[in-house]
Parts: sequence; C-alpha cells; structure tokens
Amino acid sequence: MAVVTPSAKPVEPKMTGDNGTFRPLENRDRLTRAEFERRYDAMPELKKAELVEGEVYMPSPVRYEQHGLGKKLNAYRRNGVREYIVWRVLDRQVDWLVNREGQFEPLRPAADGILRSTIFPGLWLDPNALVSGEKTTVQAILEQG
Repeated sequence: MAVVTPSAKPVEPKMTGDNGTFRPLENRDRLTRAEFERRYDAMPELKKAELVEGEVYMPSPVRYEQHGLGKKLNAYRRNGVREYIVWRVLDRQVDWLVNREGQFEPLRPAADGILRSTIFPGLWLDPNALVSGEKTTVQAILEQG
C-alpha cells in the first residue's frame, strides 16, 4: 500500500538507470509524487512505502528511535491526521497515537487491554494479540468493534 502526503517540491530524478531498468525505491529518496508512484508501481513485491513531504519511507523491522517517527508525526500533525498507529516489530509494541490539540499522545488501552479509536467508532485492536501473531483474536476483536 502506498501512502502519499503533500511534498515540498523535490527534484524529479530520472526514473531509469543507464541500462533502461527501473531504479528501485529506497528509504530517504527525495522524489516527486509522480516519480514515487511510478517506482512503486514498478515494484510489485513491495508491500508498503510512504512519501512524506517528498521523502520516501519504507518499513523495516527497526526500533522506535530509527523509525523516523518524529518527522512523520510532524507532517501528519500539519496535515490534520487525528490518529496514527505504529507497530514496532522488534520492540514487540504497538503505539496508537492520538492528536490532541496539536500533540500526538498515546492512546491508553481499556481495562480489557483493547485499544479503541477515538475517531473511528468500532475500530478496535488487541495489541498483545497482534504482536503475538494471534490473527484469529485480532480479527475477532475487530469484528466486535
């Protein structure tokens, strides 16, 4: 899934190398939206990439500090994103952040351990089941919501 937010007008690089092959998307590339989408479409094996203010972000099993979350949250705040979920795979943590008066704050789980969206009624997540790979529990909680 490609996610695109408004960009700060990066330079449009050449899409192909000298041998005519597509240049793959790489983390931290500075691209226009059109170039990002062309490269993303040329990489069917790629499951997710984001273009945040002209910079490419691609997921990897990294820790929170290396995630680039600060830059992304600043962009999301400016663009009115009200909630944002981060799954920190190596840390085995899920962070559900809610924009409250311009600041992203963690959403606390209810007593039953379930995270419930403040924006999307019925969007529920069991973070413990998610990080443990319990797909049927994750699905059941989603359906309960």
